[in-house]
Amino acid sequence: MNVANKPLPEVGKASDGRVMHYSAGAIVENEKGEIFLLDRRYEPYGFAGMAGHIDKGGMPYATVIREGKEEMGTRLMGVDFILEEEVPWNHCRNDGVTRIEVHHWYLYRAKVNSRDVRVDKREATRWGWYPKEEIRVLVLEPVWEYWFKKVGIIPA
Repeated sequence: MNVANKPLPEVGKASDGRVMHYSAGAIVENEKGEIFLLDRRYEPYGFAGMAGHIDKGGMPYATVIREGKEEMGTRLMGVDFILEEEVPWNHCRNDGVTRIEVHHWYLYRAKVNSRDVRVDKREATRWGWYPKEEIRVLVLEPVWEYWFKKVGIIPA
């Protein structure tokens, strides 16, 4: 595992030469072990964990901390690195027009006190805390379905 310890570019080249964004996200749990998910307002749609693009010159860990403040209105605690991976089918429309097909992800685990969460309504149509049993029946954003299967939160 190579957790980036130097600033990353906003846009890079994937292993197959396509344009790629860098993203960082976290599987965030509350004091009951429930997982925070928001129903994305923007493409790609579906329930997703807390995540965002790494800005030019940014670093994965700092991005996760920033996104915790932006998307959840709180500071993440106990942030631990899980994995990093290039996902060649994970798309976005970062500027609303340009479709980027590849993302290089840095995935973490984190905890928060659920009383402190204040979700930005511009980010999600709805949000909540979900036990693992409920996550299996939600329509998940494809990359989050992939992560949850990969780390054993839902069956593969």
